[in-house]
Amino acid sequence: MLQKLRDSVNVKKYAVYVAELEERAKSLAEAIVFFINTRVRDKLVISYSDLGYIPAHILYGFTLVMDPDKHVVFEDTDTVQHYVVPYRENFVSILFSTDPYNPSIINYMQTSRVMGNETLLLTVKPGDERFKQIYSSFNTLQVDVNEEIEASIIMSIATYYACIKLYSGKLGSRGTRLFKHGEEGLSIIVEELISKYMDALEKIVYDKPVIVSSPAFLKPASIFATSILDKLGLNAHFEDISRVGGRLESILLLATTVDEHLVKRLKFRLTPAGVKINEIIMNTDPLEAHIYLILLLYYLIFIHKQ
Repeated sequence: MLQKLRDSVNVKKYAVYVAELEERAKSLAEAIVFFINTRVRDKLVISYSDLGYIPAHILYGFTLVMDPDKHVVFEDTDTVQHYVVPYRENFVSILFSTDPYNPSIINYMQTSRVMGNETLLLTVKPGDERFKQIYSSFNTLQVDVNEEIEASIIMSIATYYACIKLYSGKLGSRGTRLFKHGEEGLSIIVEELISKYMDALEKIVYDKPVIVSSPAFLKPASIFATSILDKLGLNAHFEDISRVGGRLESILLLATTVDEHLVKRLKFRLTPAGVKINEIIMNTDPLEAHIYLILLLYYLIFIHKQ
């Protein structure tokens, strides 16, 4: 596998694959933009289950930074279903889920309808005819894939593109720069990412870390990383950068250059104990970090399948 990772032919194949995912995500992105522009006013509930966590957090991050006047609730589906939906009327929510058979999703949609709340659901197209019938009565955007991780990536790309379009005119040069990066396309960027972080990818394969750590803002990307490691046969789990410790051999650390102070503290604690820290530090806008990290890490699965 190590040899396959560096094969330039495989890198180019992966870039083509990412371009295909981008094409599939475009119609979803347009639908998200339309929904937000026509339905969302000053309040928005963003909820998620399973690996819908990543696209949900991308939307939350952009909204929090680019549209500070908007009141946003960001919680998992079970929390919103039991503590928000029953007590609020006439609010708008966007729900991301990579498991269409999760009963919490259906309960959420049904309760929202009863309370007069408008909800857009992004999920995987179910194969079961009963669930197809149930979802036909809801406002849904469905991804037709068999793999949960791939569905999460498509939703994340769609949400990322929707956000850079929605907020291209916000925060001056920052919004313009983010929009420009999106216009260039992720398939071009992914080749640069793989080249830059190839050593870190190889260390993941070699060291086989079972702990993934990051600052709280990048927790969704870390959860995604644990799913990647699980696919590679490792029983990985997440620990927050401020709490990771104990008897460890190695960890995978995800961060941005904004988090350098936290990274230094972690190294100060763990390096004397002989813990190997395989770090992927993104030198990019934190709002782009999630999409870059998941595309970089999924390259491991792409190669694993070859």
